[in-house]
Amino acid sequence: MNAEFHRPVYLAHLFDWTEAIWSDTNWLFTKLDSNPNLQDVEKYLSPQLNKADILFSWKPEGLWIPGSELGKSFISDNVVVPFSACYIFDSKTTSCTKPRFNMTTDTERSFTDTEIKMVSEEIISLKALGYAADGCGLQWVSFDDKLSRLIRQGFNSWQKMKGSVLEK
Repeated sequence: MNAEFHRPVYLAHLFDWTEAIWSDTNWLFTKLDSNPNLQDVEKYLSPQLNKADILFSWKPEGLWIPGSELGKSFISDNVVVPFSACYIFDSKTTSCTKPRFNMTTDTERSFTDTEIKMVSEEIISLKALGYAADGCGLQWVSFDDKLSRLIRQGFNSWQKMKGSVLEK
């Protein structure tokens, strides 16, 4: 299991870093903009998603978006704003039981060992690749080596780029 917390980044960064596996993934959003009751969000977001020509589906467990849609700016600009949480699945998975864990990083800290254990158990139970949440930093947990490697490489590149910009 891999788990890390990166304070200055968000889910939108993670989307960029995982582009190499987008076509192999489905993403289940269980909390959007701090709202765990996605039925509230569904009413106004569905017409916007349709207008933006985004593939999606609402199911009892949350909002499903194929990884191939993550590159569309509407997703990172209007759907997955900070304080959102998601599970990452293999592309063949299009439904699951409703996850119980959907914590974000609104506490401005990494998840505790207990919280990481809880989400890890949920990932295993759902047969997900991983979990990610943001708000006041990005927390991610994954059992998938390729996903974990892409996130780490992306974060390291982002840090180098940020550092070189700050040096100028």
